Amino acid sequence: MRIAVIGVGGVGGYFGGLLARHGLDVTFVARGEQFAALQHSGLTVRSVAGDFTLPAVSVVESVRQLEAPDLVLVATKAYDCEEVCRQLVDVIAESTIVIPIQNGIDNDRKVKEHLSIGQVFPGLAYIISTRTGPGVIEQTAGPRTLLFGDRDNPTNPRLKEIEAVMRGAGILATASSDIELELWTKFLWITTFAGMTALCRCPIGVIVNDEEAFAWYVRCLDEGISVAEASGISLGDEPRAKIIEKSEHYKHTGSHAKSSMLVDLENGRRTEIEALNGTIVRLAEEHGLSVPVHQAIYHAVRLSSSHYLDTSES
Repeated sequence: MRIAVIGVGGVGGYFGGLLARHGLDVTFVARGEQFAALQHSGLTVRSVAGDFTLPAVSVVESVRQLEAPDLVLVATKAYDCEEVCRQLVDVIAESTIVIPIQNGIDNDRKVKEHLSIGQVFPGLAYIISTRTGPGVIEQTAGPRTLLFGDRDNPTNPRLKEIEAVMRGAGILATASSDIELELWTKFLWITTFAGMTALCRCPIGVIVNDEEAFAWYVRCLDEGISVAEASGISLGDEPRAKIIEKSEHYKHTGSHAKSSMLVDLENGRRTEIEALNGTIVRLAEEHGLSVPVHQAIYHAVRLSSSHYLDTSES
């Protein structure tokens, strides 16, 4: 199986690194200093599950340089999706499987809008991992799981094959039979975790260890749940309980963990606020719901992002 990993940040670098480490045919797509570092020095992954270095990896600078991949993992930021697809359409076949594992609830549908060929399926990742330097990935806390699925065929055999390949490489991968529920559960988690850490400008441990701050955190989660239910998603009680339990875990373990949105803010980079809390705000408006915590997050982060980018570009 020929695998392409587009985007070599915390997510693509970690999971792509595991696949390459186990001898699979993996080609990374990276830009700028990341491309140069991977080409000359390989990939280094520092993880709570064990460090490893790949002295040499296959890497190209453009999606158009890929050679007929069988599987494509899109691990760029959500806002880069359209540009990736414009290039990807020229290098894939009808049988190519494309799995976006970016943050969001409808990235697969956005990809399908731009691809006339290929088989696109939704995916998601649970991992706290970031690029700490050119060619260096640091996975610091939390789970390290990948989920993907077929909205129309929950038992899709090709996805089960990919699950087996990934598990053989040490990835906690699951071809889910209810990917819609998984997407929304992850979306509720990341909009709360990323949104609140970015708004408060602090690691998750500071929030969950402060009673009042954590109350606002849970309020943020509940606003998202109300939007999900208004959108026709039947969640039940389990996702809420799991997200709260996952969050409380950071009281003691991994309390230093930061969301990628907070890290992007701290480094003056563009954030995924539109794909995350911005989506919650827009859906709430469509359904006539009030989501004041998400509105505060959205406007604060959007303005901060614009300020940092304007400053860096001036």
